[in-house]
Amino acid sequence: MVDIRTDAIVKQGLFVQARMDNLEESPVVDIVTRHSTFKSDEPEEFGGTNQGPMPLELLLGAYLSSVGMLSRVAAKEMDFELKGIDLQARAQIDPREIYGLADVDQVVESVTLEVTMTAQGKADMPPELPGTVLKRCPIHGLLKASGVELSDHWEVKKALEI
Repeated sequence: MVDIRTDAIVKQGLFVQARMDNLEESPVVDIVTRHSTFKSDEPEEFGGTNQGPMPLELLLGAYLSSVGMLSRVAAKEMDFELKGIDLQARAQIDPREIYGLADVDQVVESVTLEVTMTAQGKADMPPELPGTVLKRCPIHGLLKASGVELSDHWEVKKALEI
């Protein structure tokens, strides 16, 4: 087992860079992480050019990514054999605050998480798995602490044996 307290990422912290050029033409943000580059943009109806996900979509993607990775780890700890995980998140938003149109309490009002796991062997998910994953998920913790209404649904389907 790796001692995560000595890992370089933990010691140095996370570092992400972003740059915006041609602001007159579009709000595209070029983002660089450890080994990846990607773009964020706005939909055309919000003045963007649709060259990438909007920031709130990136947040939902980070949430799904974290839940998926943590599900894999927790399932392994619980001897629950996963073959795959499908995840979806839906956020209800009120973007008026973002664009200075109104003073709203919460831009992100609610987030619904749907997790469907494909299991090998026994198809019964350990009952503590969802709670363990959500407790460990830093994105879930941030959303919860900010007052976003959260709901989740977890199900398991058995892998087809050939």
